[in-house]
Amino acid sequence: MYFIRHAESESTIRDSPLTPIGIEQAIALNKRLVELKIDFHQLICSPLLRARQTVQYCSLLSECDEIKIEPLCREFQQDISDFLTLENDTKTESELQCRKRIQQFIEKRQSEKHESKQQNVAVVTHGDWIQMLFEPENSPFSYDYESEYWLDNADFVTLEI
Repeated sequence: MYFIRHAESESTIRDSPLTPIGIEQAIALNKRLVELKIDFHQLICSPLLRARQTVQYCSLLSECDEIKIEPLCREFQQDISDFLTLENDTKTESELQCRKRIQQFIEKRQSEKHESKQQNVAVVTHGDWIQMLFEPENSPFSYDYESEYWLDNADFVTLEI
């Protein structure tokens, strides 16, 4: 799986669009993925606008055979003003609740993997979400966790789930 952080957005508060720099980042991400000759079979995307627009401007991702909008990989909702996907979505979550949501995503993906022959899967999500994915409480991977893990905008990491 390729975990991709969305490109730069106007704000991480509410559901904001990409900046002009973010659009350039998404286009550059597309070029990088094309150069790596990755053939994505499935795209899983956060429902937030900045993630969906990253996909829109990264044509390799938008042309996937199967595209799923997945609420489980939306941003960590720390505060009532943060990361709202809908105007009436006013719930916040604790860090523990977010970790449980990430674990649900992992379990769901592992189950789908056994039912499907999908090979290369792209997940377009958020920096906090990816950072929490790497923390020992959630991680199904074997690696040394020494410090906080953070991806720059429109960057990605590859992991086997």
